Amino acid sequence: MGFNTIIKPKMEITEELFTKICNNVLGNLYVCDKDGNIIFCNESCAETFQCTMEELYSTNVHDLHKKGFTDRISASAEVLNLQSKVVRFIRTGNGVGMLIHGTPVFNENNELEMSVASTFVESAFFEFVDKIDSEKAHLENAIEFLQSARQEEWFLESRNFKMQEVYALALKAAKSDSTISINGESGVGKEIMAHYIHKNSGRSKAIFVPVNCATIPQELMEAELFGYVEGAFTGATKKGKSGLFEVANDGTIFLDEIGEMPFAMQSKLLRVLESGEIRKVGAQTEKKLNVRVIAATNRNLREMVRRGEFREDLFYRLNVIPITIPPLRERPEDVLPLANYFIDKYNKKYKAKKYLTSLTIDHFIRYFWPGNIRELRNVIEQMTVVSNGNELDIRKNFILSDTMAAADYYKRPADGHGAESLSQSEQNETASFRDDIAEGATLKEAVKAFEREYINKVIAQCGGNISAAAKQLGIHRTNLYKTLNRVNM
Repeated sequence: MGFNTIIKPKMEITEELFTKICNNVLGNLYVCDKDGNIIFCNESCAETFQCTMEELYSTNVHDLHKKGFTDRISASAEVLNLQSKVVRFIRTGNGVGMLIHGTPVFNENNELEMSVASTFVESAFFEFVDKIDSEKAHLENAIEFLQSARQEEWFLESRNFKMQEVYALALKAAKSDSTISINGESGVGKEIMAHYIHKNSGRSKAIFVPVNCATIPQELMEAELFGYVEGAFTGATKKGKSGLFEVANDGTIFLDEIGEMPFAMQSKLLRVLESGEIRKVGAQTEKKLNVRVIAATNRNLREMVRRGEFREDLFYRLNVIPITIPPLRERPEDVLPLANYFIDKYNKKYKAKKYLTSLTIDHFIRYFWPGNIRELRNVIEQMTVVSNGNELDIRKNFILSDTMAAADYYKRPADGHGAESLSQSEQNETASFRDDIAEGATLKEAVKAFEREYINKVIAQCGGNISAAAKQLGIHRTNLYKTLNRVNM
């Protein structure tokens, strides 16, 4: 063929070079003359039809179906018959699906000269779809990550000294690739902390994959985490599946509730942490990955190791940088800012204008919050939904009355007086103030009780807005927080 007479390239394209180019094109490419004789095809055509190049060159496109190469008349034959473009899906005799695009080529006299067909093999199409699905997962993760970044705004606004130390440690840990173990009670924000570490790491532009180990059935955990190859087990998909570690490659995988991982699975996780390689279920070889691992638990792993429920070597491998998030009851200065954040969130969601009453603020400050931030969030949403009017008053919420009335879940003020029960608070705010003054209290203790009550009232009047309350009280917001700590709020 006179390739150089057809195109005018910047460099000379020999027939050898042209063939080399065509053999490296994705998919099949073949050309037939006006009579249907195949005059050119690339090597992948022979691979797809599972025959030799000589067999193809000796076959007319009108005979491809008759000879069992295709399950129907070939697209090239249709192009020659119709003298127009043809797009169709066919299968080869060995079952390979192909999307074919055939184009007629005419000479200067508008006479049919040849047909050029290019194909896109079905498996390549599925690989493309898988890539799109993977990109979609990355985009969905990015959206989730951006939403979590907004959540971190409140998460990072802690006034508590312990939490500020935790943030400082997390920031240092983020700059390394060391394995991190996040410990803390249920609901303290372990996943958000993991997000924070990922966001501030060198992997921030890559994917963050959260995994709850407690929700994956034991028999499926290995396949879910490491993936599997075709035919690995009954029910396995035809092409196999990537595991969550592979999805997280170059990014961060967050293994929540690691204490729930079956003992047998722990040794396989340890091998991955030590080698940086995974082996899919049914595979004969390992695959090298580059994944940052952050684990979290609300259980005492050291005690589990002592009881033989958790591997000691895995414990030390995970516990390179341990980070412990203190419970909300140890961070009383964070309760009100968090409550205000959630009130603002649910006011926007439900188009409301709710605010906490001074009595509710008092209960929130004293309450132990056994469910931590998650419980506080749920309580605020519940009160926002079921309350009548704009006041969020714990006395008027029958759903919360049993839980939050339990004296065991309330802190004791510094003056030694017990926490006020809901039945007492139902009287009025004046009675609440009197109850806060212990019998025989000193003037200093009485003034502290009055300050607490008055500040509660002002904060409630300002809809829980600390800045507005500080302005109304005539003090700086920082001083107001110091006062809240001093009067045990």
